[in-house]
Amino acid sequence: MNRTLIVTLLLTTLALTGCGRGHEDCCPAPEQPDWTVTVATTGGLCAGSCDTKLYVSSFGSVTRTRGTSDSVHRELPKAGLERLDRLVRAAQRDDLTTGPFTGTCPIAFDGQQQAITINRQSDDVTIKLDSCEDALVSDAPLLEELADIGARS
Repeated sequence: MNRTLIVTLLLTTLALTGCGRGHEDCCPAPEQPDWTVTVATTGGLCAGSCDTKLYVSSFGSVTRTRGTSDSVHRELPKAGLERLDRLVRAAQRDDLTTGPFTGTCPIAFDGQQQAITINRQSDDVTIKLDSCEDALVSDAPLLEELADIGARS
């Protein structure tokens, strides 16, 4: 094949597929999770770092990081993901808190503080909770499930 024919075929292929006009025109964007939940825990009296971060996505991936270097990744089993999916999709701020936290934040006396962020892309909802600002309902099914996932990670 001569060089002119190869270049012509290449340019025709690019024109027909739309590539060359920009990445978004020819290559699908990576799939984004429908929801993500992050639980950041700070404070406490521990050997080493007490600070942890738990990240869970609607794909079922769980990442728990302690300090700056200790990280564990796992996948939720199907039944666990289905339960968590129902709880996250139904989550409402009023079901997770009884109002403002009025006591002394536990980190003032070697306790822990939790910051929870729930992002649902499907209905564009973000719920942010902080245990030193919000009186969390500790037996709310979603918070219990997240505590259980964190304990197993």
